[in-house]
Amino acid sequence: MRRVVSIVAVLGAAASCGGQIMSFGTGAGAPGEDVSFSLSIDPEEPVTDFGCTFQYDPSLLILQDIYLSKGAEDNYIYRLWYNESPRGTVRISTQSSWGDWADDISQLAILDFTISSSARSTTTPVRFVGVPVWEDDYNGYWYTASSQNGSVTIVAPGPTPTPRPHGKPPEVNLRMESTTIYTWGEEPFVRVQVTANDWAGYPEDAYLAVGIPGGGILYLNARGALVSKATPIVKKMEVENSVSSVGLGDVPSTAPLGLYTVYGTLCSPGKNPTKASNRVSNLDTAQFELVEPPVAPTPVT
Repeated sequence: MRRVVSIVAVLGAAASCGGQIMSFGTGAGAPGEDVSFSLSIDPEEPVTDFGCTFQYDPSLLILQDIYLSKGAEDNYIYRLWYNESPRGTVRISTQSSWGDWADDISQLAILDFTISSSARSTTTPVRFVGVPVWEDDYNGYWYTASSQNGSVTIVAPGPTPTPRPHGKPPEVNLRMESTTIYTWGEEPFVRVQVTANDWAGYPEDAYLAVGIPGGGILYLNARGALVSKATPIVKKMEVENSVSSVGLGDVPSTAPLGLYTVYGTLCSPGKNPTKASNRVSNLDTAQFELVEPPVAPTPVT
């Protein structure tokens, strides 16, 4: 009966043998699915024992089993051990017995993994650590092989993208209602017209924002408040032909005097409206001026 392969013991005495490559295969699957691939040697060799160490990402893959191929068993390799310590680092060794002359084989072992149910879409490597070794005649003379890493491609399901029409995009038109001159305590109103064109029925985020004199932009949220964070006034609004009058709130006495610019646009849901590529409509503007209230004339006595 043969001894168990000790990888540490044999590496110091191992010799290189031609251009042999020991390699892991590749696999693919979705989170929660099982995936299997081979540990192989190329070109084919009369392998009678082998050993290696490899690493994988245990947050993405769960090792279930490693077992001998039929070719390895036919070459009288009757036992394979693997030890995982720490988690994600695995050492493989084998045990064999004397038999007839070994056949040339390619596949040495099969590795079974389960893809973590929380895994993201990615390709994660299964990589060798150190030098893999193999024996070809039960004689205790070990050869080293070059190594070729494997990988598992994880395809996680994602949200189904909303289809986009190929026709004319929607248009937004803004103008101030009734007047373009306001003073503190008054509420500016802006007239918003949307022309759906070929976008009718598609859900998009609607934005109204106000540019402050001297710099800065505030966004009108669904509650009618002006906030600094880019917030839609309507989330996933179904685009349709519409006209509405929107109040911007009473102008506080702390607001600076000067010219204010109102911006309106439709944007892909959840995207930043300041980036032009995220918008599905034009960006239109309207302006109003904030002035001091007129001074009441002094009464004549």
